[in-house]
Amino acid sequence: MPAGGAVRVHPDPLALPGMLRPGEVARNRFDDPAGQFRVRYLASTLRGALLEVLAGFRTSPSLERRLAEVTGVEGPDELEPPGLVPPGLLFRLRVARIGPQLTTTWFVDVAATSSQTLLGAYPAVVAALAASGLGAPDRPPQLDTGTIALGGPLGRRITQVVAQVLYAETDAGGLRYLSRVDLDEECWAIFDTVDVWASPVGPLDPADPDLVSACTALGLRLP
Repeated sequence: MPAGGAVRVHPDPLALPGMLRPGEVARNRFDDPAGQFRVRYLASTLRGALLEVLAGFRTSPSLERRLAEVTGVEGPDELEPPGLVPPGLLFRLRVARIGPQLTTTWFVDVAATSSQTLLGAYPAVVAALAASGLGAPDRPPQLDTGTIALGGPLGRRITQVVAQVLYAETDAGGLRYLSRVDLDEECWAIFDTVDVWASPVGPLDPADPDLVSACTALGLRLP
């Protein structure tokens, strides 16, 4: 992790997410589906953190068509136009740099081929890959850059098991990975066992060039 820590953009950057409730599904890339540990997500740059936070607001032609078909919605419940960053979100977001208290804390680089090879040999990861339906009868799926970057429920079932293995089988403080949105952006997932330091928490500047750059890359409009 950078010596100066990594950036977290969140309404409460220092907070850990709550434990999963019964029946609740772990939604994020390296969350624990069993609810035994929690994860803070960060990026080495503010732009990278914003790309990760705002990626879910991207639109698509099919979504725009569905929204255009919605009628009878007025007043305070009126639908936001697709591709617009919700104004309320920008006011809620805060920014802080966070890093591990202990300088000996280490992270597994799941973007590295050597790490993928080692992790792909764990029985839990092998099982997750086999259950994914990927690969072919004569070519079973492997843990590689493609499967680590796979999104949606299918990808989550693999990457979440990778996080479970690292948490249970190593003393790593978390993992390093690359943003699915922009491979030039370095991201970090820190396990809740790591004591962290944090810079003073500040607001997100709506005119920050990194915010503008992230929105441009995602095809989003600022309010």
